[in-house]
Amino acid sequence: MKLPILLALVGIAVVALLLSWVDAGAVWEVVQQAGWGGFALLLAWQGLLFVVLGLAWAVVMPGVRPGVLVWGRMVRDAATTCLPFSPVGGFVIGARAVGLRGVAWPCAAAGTVVDVTAEIVAQLLFTLGGVAVLVLVRPGSSAAGPVGVGAGVALGLLLLALWQRRAVGRGLRALGGRLLGAWFKRAKTGDAKTGGAKAGGAKAGGAKEGGAKEGGANAG
Repeated sequence: MKLPILLALVGIAVVALLLSWVDAGAVWEVVQQAGWGGFALLLAWQGLLFVVLGLAWAVVMPGVRPGVLVWGRMVRDAATTCLPFSPVGGFVIGARAVGLRGVAWPCAAAGTVVDVTAEIVAQLLFTLGGVAVLVLVRPGSSAAGPVGVGAGVALGLLLLALWQRRAVGRGLRALGGRLLGAWFKRAKTGDAKTGGAKAGGAKAGGAKEGGAKEGGANAG
């Protein structure tokens, strides 16, 4: 059995166990309290959020249609939330979804790394701002210390990842090959073959043009 299928089955089993542990009836009761109207409002809000996130991703990938990046962001979050993958696995699958819409794999991977890095920095700044507000509003709050320490550790890990970005890149490539298998390899080799074909076509075109000039000189 292939690893992605096995992980999907494990994820379904874990969800079933969690529902049985927390009482599926209680979960369904909460869902009914929200109602269809609340569920539709939640979907609409999430859809608007995906549009904003896709447009933000388009800032670092100006040559790609924003709709493709909105789709890739939806796939990324769906894989991270619903499938038994780590967030890094969701990043790889989101980049692959963008690649299937015509974006070159190196561009999709690099754009994903930049987008995720910007998102992490924004979340850290948001967290630090929240800690500052908490300290000002409630100076004696016991939550300020642990949250501040957590944000500081996350900032340190981010700086470490930026410092060791080559090693992080190798790890992402290894994870992509492990999760996506032949798809991942075909994406890389396909881009290389496409680039080689374009270069070969350019050389052939140059040779034909040179031959045409030489023929004109002989005729003259």
